[in-house]
Amino acid sequence: MFKKIFLILFALFLGGFLFAQSAAELESQAPQALKDKEFILYFQPICKFNKNKICGAEALIRWQKDGELIAPYKFIPLFESNGFIKQIDTYVVENVLQYLKAWQDKGLKVGFISLNISALELDDANFLKQIKTLLENYQVSPKQLIIEVTETVEIKDKQKALAFILGLKELGLNVAIDDLGDGYANLDNMRSYPYTVVKLSKELLKDFESKETQKQLKSTIKSVKQAPVKIIAEGIENKREAKFLKGQGANFAQGYLYYKPMPAAEFEKLLSSKDIKYCKL
Repeated sequence: MFKKIFLILFALFLGGFLFAQSAAELESQAPQALKDKEFILYFQPICKFNKNKICGAEALIRWQKDGELIAPYKFIPLFESNGFIKQIDTYVVENVLQYLKAWQDKGLKVGFISLNISALELDDANFLKQIKTLLENYQVSPKQLIIEVTETVEIKDKQKALAFILGLKELGLNVAIDDLGDGYANLDNMRSYPYTVVKLSKELLKDFESKETQKQLKSTIKSVKQAPVKIIAEGIENKREAKFLKGQGANFAQGYLYYKPMPAAEFEKLLSSKDIKYCKL
């Protein structure tokens, strides 16, 4: 019995040690990886509850290291804790604009691209200036960008956050609260800021078949629709979920039922297809 307990404790210690070691390695390698453009974007199409009616996509960052892709959950929390996320956010904005400009020059229509920024940016007026400069440099319509505010950390200075979001809207960008129904992203926070888009968290679809879950979803969507916003439902995996969410008034769908995240080249090929119909936000 004592030996079994010892082995369990040793395994937990070893796992924690290896994780800490891995996190330290990622942290030390990140600045050079950013210079070497090891961080790449995947795109998950967002549609009008129909695979052939694509309105845009969400840009999702991946770390391509030694021939393998590192999922964002392994490095984003780390970068938020050490502040490196701010460099990542700027990098993602510029890369999205580069793609939009390239697709625009090829005559491809893309309604919008949404991208995540950390709530840590909400008190940084300099980041707002960077976005303005990048928009001017790439000559892309700001209406094609949705900035998703990911509230994984509590917004401490609400006045600065409000000023930042208003600043984004003054530039012509759409602003979304990401993952509503998960963490700090709740209805109270949604009402505190002038968001134009609401993304419903896939967490709301857990145990979807239960009447209680469906009741909660109805109530949430009803409350959201009291504001002048568009609703994107994330994490849709089956037709029952899609039918329910569309019936409740969600405007757009994102999830494996329609498309998985894909490399930029694959998304561009999809946009070039004659079967795809273009739609706006």
